[in-house]
Amino acid sequence: MDTGINPPKSVLKKIVRKGLEQKAQVLFVFAGSTEWAIDNELQIKALTEILNIRLRQIVREDEGGTYNIWAYGDLRRYPDEEYMMYIGFGSAPEKAEKLSLIVLKEMERFKKNGPSEVEMGKVREILNREHETNIKKNSFWLHSLKTNYLHELPPERILTIPFHVDMLDSETIRKAALVYLELSNYSHFILLPE
Repeated sequence: MDTGINPPKSVLKKIVRKGLEQKAQVLFVFAGSTEWAIDNELQIKALTEILNIRLRQIVREDEGGTYNIWAYGDLRRYPDEEYMMYIGFGSAPEKAEKLSLIVLKEMERFKKNGPSEVEMGKVREILNREHETNIKKNSFWLHSLKTNYLHELPPERILTIPFHVDMLDSETIRKAALVYLELSNYSHFILLPE
């Protein structure tokens, strides 16, 4: 059901001051319209995995700025063809702005250079291992068959996912980042203590 609530078409930044815990929560939301395609779903999943690897290295390991940083991407066909890409982390309040700038800078660098071959290798391994595990679960088959039926895709495509994963390359993911990480259209929320 379409509620008619759509993401803003520009950069939106909101700082909220609530609570007493000396901790900040930061959330970026990249959202917009895009063409739905099964290959695009795989690309956004791969992009998400690479961002998790890269941001964990840069923000957590190199900067020592957070214990947990994560990325999650979603592509929807109904009620509208749209994407949502989320990036979030917790930090000390005084580090929230600096780490936010590092994340945005990394998004720009990623869009320009794409992932390395080492990152692509890790992501292929993650996605193929995940598929190997999933095909042993009834819940995966139920969800996959339902999704393929809903999107009028042949059910045997479920078995070809490793082939499609192995076909992913750095340039494909860089082009996906150009679509899903649009730096002129995102929301940035920071929760700080009162």
